[in-house]
Amino acid sequence: MESSPTPPGERPDPLSRWDIERCWALTAWCDPQTTLIQFSFVPPDSDGGPREGGPARLFFEWYLPDDDGSPPQDRAAAVLEEFAGADPKGIARLHEGSRALAESLGLNWRTD
Repeated sequence: MESSPTPPGERPDPLSRWDIERCWALTAWCDPQTTLIQFSFVPPDSDGGPREGGPARLFFEWYLPDDDGSPPQDRAAAVLEEFAGADPKGIARLHEGSRALAESLGLNWRTD
C-alpha cells in the first residue's frame, strides 16, 4: 500500500531538524550575482545567550554563485530542500560564534 505525501503544513521543518535558526537569503553586497544564505545554530540544550568566551551559538554563511540566473528566493528554496537531507553545518562556512561549541561538534574554527 502506497502512503500519500505529507501535506506541506504537516512536514517537519528542515531548519529545526538541524537546530538552525534565523535563516535568510540576500544578495551578497560585494557581488550582486551571488546569493548569501546566513543561519545560526543553537544547541537544543542551550538558550543561545552569551557565555564566557562568546555566544553559545554558531553563525554560518553559504555563498551560492549565480549559476542558473534564477531569482535568489528560488535558489534559497532549493537550498532549504537540500537542508532536508544533509546537515548544513557541514556544508556552509563557519562565520563566527563559540569556538568551544564549534570544536565540540568537530567543526574547524575559522582562522581568518
